[in-house]
Amino acid sequence: MTTETLMIIGSGALARSVCCGLATVGGPGLRLVVVGRDRARTDETAYLARAVAAAAGRPVTVEPWYAPDSGVEQFAEAVAHHRPAGVVVCASLQSPWERNAAPSAWTSLLAEGGFGLSLPLQSALALRAARALRTTGSDAWMVNGCFPDAVNPLLAALGLTPLCGIGNISTIAESLRASFGPDERDSVRVLAHHLHLGTVAEELEAVAFLEDERLSDVTERLAGQRTCARTRLSHVAGAAAGRLLHSLVTGAEIRAHVPGPLGLAGGYPVLVRHGAVRLDLPAGVSQEQAAQWNALWAVHDGVSVDGEQVRFPEQAASALGSRLANHAEGFPVTAIDEVIGEFGDLREKLRRDAAPSGGSAAMAGVTGRHS
Repeated sequence: MTTETLMIIGSGALARSVCCGLATVGGPGLRLVVVGRDRARTDETAYLARAVAAAAGRPVTVEPWYAPDSGVEQFAEAVAHHRPAGVVVCASLQSPWERNAAPSAWTSLLAEGGFGLSLPLQSALALRAARALRTTGSDAWMVNGCFPDAVNPLLAALGLTPLCGIGNISTIAESLRASFGPDERDSVRVLAHHLHLGTVAEELEAVAFLEDERLSDVTERLAGQRTCARTRLSHVAGAAAGRLLHSLVTGAEIRAHVPGPLGLAGGYPVLVRHGAVRLDLPAGVSQEQAAQWNALWAVHDGVSVDGEQVRFPEQAASALGSRLANHAEGFPVTAIDEVIGEFGDLREKLRRDAAPSGGSAAMAGVTGRHS
């Protein structure tokens, strides 16, 4: 029996959900390696996945691996040791829950300018993982779960293109599919962005089709998702990711929805077959049109990647203002390492300041937008 190893980087809510999602569908020979910084949390994530696999009657094995520094060298060591078929990044330097757990001037900045301002910190560990794969010469594919709508195009511009992402449109699409009966769900195709996890203006709403007919009631069908506590949406993302990753490992054919496929910005319907991913757009929708929708949504989420340039749109640039004037309008992708450090320093400075008066209320209004 051939053993296929998947390396899951992270030990937080998304990593736990992905591991448990895989544990319910994995077949003989699937081995999960959970790579984390914190020993206790990494052990806990591995335990939960093992227990879920046992409860589901699935022959999946799970083991922890510790990478305290989460650096390229430690990731490369893990890749060289375990020789994974794929690496799944489920950790970043920016928690999506910070705005609720520890509001500050930093979280108010993200609320004002858009979640896209966190792109540098969201990209850091995915960038390290991609570099580790390149350093070791591994032919493993990489799937990124950290703001893949924008991080994946950034990585692609650096020659480190991930296969696709998980989360965001995956959650949105499953929410829409769940609003139909079982016989209709497989006919639903969605184009959506991270932005659509929360409520948006009518003209910015996600685009969805049943068969090839565009739906006019997307907002109504997403009401349940948008009133659900964001911490609980990881269950949906994890289940969708488990099915996707199982297909990639086994070569089985499925239709799915993923963010950042092949380095594209935003989210798309895809066909996964023999470990490859290709777009599966509704009839009458070109890739150019789909990309234009996602480009518009990206601007309203606070960041876009245009060729080799990261651009912050007006509301993000205004919010960043004099705090980081040299990057207020963006930066070249080749400067990402320097920018990660500068945004990290800015965050630490702003974290020491309380959220401005009314900041909590302002953030509550965009809670659904952050992932």
